[in-house]
Amino acid sequence: MRELKFELITKHTVTGQMFNNTYDIDEILCQKLSSCSLLEVIAKRQFTGMKCQNGNELFERDVIACRGFTCSLEVAWCDDFKMWALWDDGDYVAPLSDVTDGSFEIIDNTVNKL
Repeated sequence: MRELKFELITKHTVTGQMFNNTYDIDEILCQKLSSCSLLEVIAKRQFTGMKCQNGNELFERDVIACRGFTCSLEVAWCDDFKMWALWDDGDYVAPLSDVTDGSFEIIDNTVNKL
């Protein structure tokens, strides 16, 4: 998974002092979950920005069936090309951009495998 960072620029409401902090996803999750020690993060999946033909959001590690492809493909980040890509059993097949919004169906996802 690629590294995700968020920059937060905030202003103190009383003093007006400005703050600029950078957080990665693990720091954000740690702060969010610290109030509930009974929760454990099992999976972190990033939204790709696309939706399937049924309107469901496409996340990293979802397995999809696409028009124009004869096999089921997994969606994952490709570090070499810095883009979302389609994979078949660990082998690069094509960029996710070759698939248009709504032209695929999610047939399995990481949540179903847990």
